[in-house]
Amino acid sequence: MQISEEQAVAHRIGRGHLLQRAPSGEIEKATGRIGGVQAQVHSAAQLALWNRVENTGPDEVESALWERKTLIRTWTLRGTLHLICAQDAAVILRSLGTGVLARERRWLKRRGIAERDIRDILRHIRDILQRGPVTRADLADGLVQRCGEKMRPVVDNSWGGIMKIACMLGIACHGQRRGRQTTFTRPDICLPPPEDMPPEEALSRLSRKYLRAHGPAQVRDFAHWTGLPVLKCRAALRGLEDEVAQIQVGDRRALALADDVPVIAGRDPVHKEARFLPSFDVVHLTHKYKGDLIDEEHQGRVYGAGGWIRPSVLSGGRIIGTWSHSLRARAADITVQPFEPLAAVTAETVEAAAQRLKEFFKREISTRFSPP
Repeated sequence: MQISEEQAVAHRIGRGHLLQRAPSGEIEKATGRIGGVQAQVHSAAQLALWNRVENTGPDEVESALWERKTLIRTWTLRGTLHLICAQDAAVILRSLGTGVLARERRWLKRRGIAERDIRDILRHIRDILQRGPVTRADLADGLVQRCGEKMRPVVDNSWGGIMKIACMLGIACHGQRRGRQTTFTRPDICLPPPEDMPPEEALSRLSRKYLRAHGPAQVRDFAHWTGLPVLKCRAALRGLEDEVAQIQVGDRRALALADDVPVIAGRDPVHKEARFLPSFDVVHLTHKYKGDLIDEEHQGRVYGAGGWIRPSVLSGGRIIGTWSHSLRARAADITVQPFEPLAAVTAETVEAAAQRLKEFFKREISTRFSPP
């Protein structure tokens, strides 16, 4: 089967609810379908879900996290913070296991925390969390009392450290913030009882979910999305056997679920509505290959140094520029920086998309286009 790159992208963003939003009230279903949204910047995760679900602003995201507890905030894919559907937590966490934590363990070793010490520290974290949500500072104090002062910097590290390991092993997850303070809590407060499954089965389920939401894709794309070794990802996809078909996407071979192939082949690559994507949007992160989404000469404008990914404008199935905003009391100033001069009709669709941000920011929108 031969399909165009434009059809492949149209399928991915369609499955990702960027062509048509999920119905109001389906924030959990939409989050589950795409495997979660990165939440290094919490407001970016809120905007990512607003883009995908009708009538879903920041308040609805917070309600799902802290009242209904149907979403959780924890470290998962690539060892980064995500909002994931609570029902998917067992599959995602068991899939990744210790596979993406080697870097954290090396980081701890350089700070005098040996492998044998990690098991004891995790046991202490579990004990401390028995009394309910605990701030990072209080957790650090508790571990210092048990293990010594060397524990403070490895708990205070906001990029993860020992708490990333605890979260990815299902011992802890993020709780509701207290003012500006991060808290951690026991996962059994937030999550359904874990389903008993071996990591291999969990990874098989995750690979199926990935192809359903983000295919067609290559093995290296799945490895890029999960942060797992390519060999492990290849084995997981191979294990799906006759569920998977190989198709030709432009000049590349890729994998898709067999029952999705007719759907992909029938996709209309013409879709004119624009979307303002936040930093670290799902679209930015699901594939290692970016050429079907953004010209190589412009990729550095979005994918910056240190893993930073800038907000971008998606139009016609391509990333056509970046954007930024500043908030005033009653207005939000949106600045669009296109990579190349925009045709009048494209500028109109981008302006219309910018005006829809009024719904998210709860302010009047003022849009400015910078010279390319």
